[in-house]
Amino acid sequence: MKENLMQAKSLITFDLPVDSHYINALFTNTHRQSILNFPYWSLKATRNKIISRYWFRYVLIHFALLYGLAIAVTLPFTSDLNKYFLPPVLIAGSISFFILLLTQYWPRFYSDLLPRLDSLVDEFENRKKEQLQQQWFKELQNQFSNEYDQLARQREELAKEREKLEVRQKELVKCRKEQFPTLTLALIFYVLDKTTGLNSLQCNDHSAALLTKLFGKDPGGIKDNLQLILGKKLELSPRHRTEILNRVSEAYAFFEELKYAEGFRLLQSLELKFKE
Repeated sequence: MKENLMQAKSLITFDLPVDSHYINALFTNTHRQSILNFPYWSLKATRNKIISRYWFRYVLIHFALLYGLAIAVTLPFTSDLNKYFLPPVLIAGSISFFILLLTQYWPRFYSDLLPRLDSLVDEFENRKKEQLQQQWFKELQNQFSNEYDQLARQREELAKEREKLEVRQKELVKCRKEQFPTLTLALIFYVLDKTTGLNSLQCNDHSAALLTKLFGKDPGGIKDNLQLILGKKLELSPRHRTEILNRVSEAYAFFEELKYAEGFRLLQSLELKFKE
């Protein structure tokens, strides 16, 4: 009740329409309600709405209230109410409105309402910019966070792939260590070629290329070993002879595990070629 009386008093003195707190609350509520009805409602539109509310509501209500009170006060003292009473009232009202317009409504509009209203618009725009900047910054943070998580996952996947490659590399090195040397492989294939009756092995590039596909060894080294097996007996150094006999022993062990007696016998006859 007290608040309503204070607002009525402010309206009569014409302080309410230009009060900073009232303009702030009116602008905020008007803009919020307009946004609900029109999502693309602008701050400029709210500003224009407040201005129209000032002229077409507060100014008219204020003048009507003041002039109505003046008529109500003078009416009891008027004894002759006739058709000549209305024109003077209208003329006096027009003159009064023009005087209030020059001394009250326009000055307060330009000196009080507009500056405060424009300050509110600027404040809302700055607040909106800050919200947009915060939203943009938050989206940027989320984007960086997602990209960082994605990079972290990729690094983990790369680390796992690297571990797999290292395991495969170790297995490959282990397989290579366990694989027979080139001469041992050539001796085994020579024995199988002879015992199966293929007799296709020759000391040439063609045979070396075929065994390269089978063993994955250097064709030059394979051809040298075929020359050693298929060629004439050579004068060997003690160290070279010992190395060759070690390879023959590996071939013996291979055929022994296979229990391949015929290959064992053929290898024995070939071994004589490398002994003194």
